[in-house]
Amino acid sequence: MTKPVGATGIEFLLAPDPGREPEPVDAPRLAGAAAVQTPAQQIVGGWHDGRVLRYHGRCLLCGWPLWGFDDGHNDPRGPLGPFSAGFSLTAHDYDRVGPTVGLCPDCANHGDGYRHALHHAYQHWTAVPALSA
Repeated sequence: MTKPVGATGIEFLLAPDPGREPEPVDAPRLAGAAAVQTPAQQIVGGWHDGRVLRYHGRCLLCGWPLWGFDDGHNDPRGPLGPFSAGFSLTAHDYDRVGPTVGLCPDCANHGDGYRHALHHAYQHWTAVPALSA
């Protein structure tokens, strides 16, 4: 199973829990069951020793689970692969304020899907107030 059990339907508005104590794991667990059982993981051993990985939410378009490291290095060419939250839509990149909207690397690499996701993201964002002179 790749989707978390008991998904809320708005899980594409990414909300990792920074206060949750990470559980030690030998390797990242990225499937949907891990989002429920171990949503915060600390890698023990290997190249990624000590890094903390958190479940962020799901892709808006396909529902794929998205994960990210606390250090922000979420390149999908690394251990996260298609589970990387690194291509998600961040409001400040578009001079907006609001939540990050989940987008997996596969959906982000298709123009029509990206435009559809961006249109949906704008519904959750507001414009940054203009500075008065």
